[in-house]
Amino acid sequence: MENKLKNGPGEKKVAEADCYSAFLEKLKRTSQAENRLFILKTCAKLGRPWVEKLLWKSLADPCESVRDFLIRELSGRKEVRRAQAVEMLSGPPWYARCAVLKIAGKRKMAEIIPYIACFVHDPNLEIKRSMAETLGKIGGSEGLRLLVKLRQDASPYVRAAAEKAITEVSGLRFT
Repeated sequence: MENKLKNGPGEKKVAEADCYSAFLEKLKRTSQAENRLFILKTCAKLGRPWVEKLLWKSLADPCESVRDFLIRELSGRKEVRRAQAVEMLSGPPWYARCAVLKIAGKRKMAEIIPYIACFVHDPNLEIKRSMAETLGKIGGSEGLRLLVKLRQDASPYVRAAAEKAITEVSGLRFT
């Protein structure tokens, strides 16, 4: 696919991948979080296919307010590509994976459960806590099975999140 951009007296054809790459590079060069947020909010309004990929990739932004916007934006979209979410789950940083988990929970993306099952053994407590919250929102027998494993975690924070999620999913109460 190509876009036609006005470039002086003539028109220049620009590939969708070039637009995505250009904005990703611009975001990397922009040091101020509020400026990155402005760029992402502006891009989110565009109806281009490359925008969703840009939003997913931008979950790796170190600024929490930028990630919060992206979580709201991707959670509220009519449709999102699961492949983009799965790709973001497989790499660093940890806070991008947590953001994907939040989106998956808000969207009730049950199809993502097989891709996050390995997080039960992740050394990062925040990822496991986010996983428990996500599974509590998604529910289902496979999610409940993983929550039972998380309930046995060494961290009291992970155990508490798993217990809360199990309560949401099954109605069981822990005393």
